[in-house]
Amino acid sequence: MRFFRKSLIIILLLTTIIACHRKPSVVVSVYDKSLTVEDLQNMLPAYSDAEDSALVTQQFINAWIEQQVMYHEAKTKLSVKEMDFSKEIEDYTQMLAIHTYENKYVNAKITRASISEEEIENYYKSHLSDFQLKQNIIKVNFVKFPIDHPQIEPSKNLLFKQRSQAEDAKLEQLVNQYAYNFYLKNNWLLFEDIIKEIPIRNYSEEQFSAQKRHLVMNDSTYTYLVNIIDFKVSEGISPLSMVKEKIIDILLQQKRMSALKDLRSKAMEKAKNKGEILY
Repeated sequence: MRFFRKSLIIILLLTTIIACHRKPSVVVSVYDKSLTVEDLQNMLPAYSDAEDSALVTQQFINAWIEQQVMYHEAKTKLSVKEMDFSKEIEDYTQMLAIHTYENKYVNAKITRASISEEEIENYYKSHLSDFQLKQNIIKVNFVKFPIDHPQIEPSKNLLFKQRSQAEDAKLEQLVNQYAYNFYLKNNWLLFEDIIKEIPIRNYSEEQFSAQKRHLVMNDSTYTYLVNIIDFKVSEGISPLSMVKEKIIDILLQQKRMSALKDLRSKAMEKAKNKGEILY
């Protein structure tokens, strides 16, 4: 508590200094270096909690003091040659400039919108062995009602049929109003995830092949209406919809590398044509 009281006093003093002085106000000086209120404002994030703000401010000030002390020590103990970092600074500046320029060029040229559906499908078809399923997956719609609920039968009649758009809307309105839980999207899901919601742990490929796709199950509390749309077992091939984002990322990286290679090649050719590369 003593530390936080001290730190809070520092914060209050800083606030007062900011309000009363326009010129840079020094918080602490070490040898020939000074840390000002303005420095702290620019370097530290804003905190809503006064205690957090005091703690971070004090830690920053302590770290800054130690850095200045050690820098002074280093200057007094190292030779002029040892203190010459101009080559390292130049190399680092070049690296940062190249990295910034290349990123700016590639980000302007290569976007997710530049990846076509045809490219995605072609990559998928030519790399099927890369997309082997590691787990069982399932496409399923289900509705979970409190047991003996009067809307179970109307929902089942809609869920287990080929529905029109109007019937889709009717089913969604019904389950939104009465069901305890439901899922009506047409997406692939991990089998391990869906069995946390509905009791179909023992559902198998054999049952799916035998057309056992409309299931009504009960436990002590709920009735589950389950429509199995599709089912794939592990060691098969992942459907495109499940790996599409991964393929887009791969294609983006390939295009980025190609664009960088092209940029560097053109820059080298330009320099050669202008006679700027001399051996």
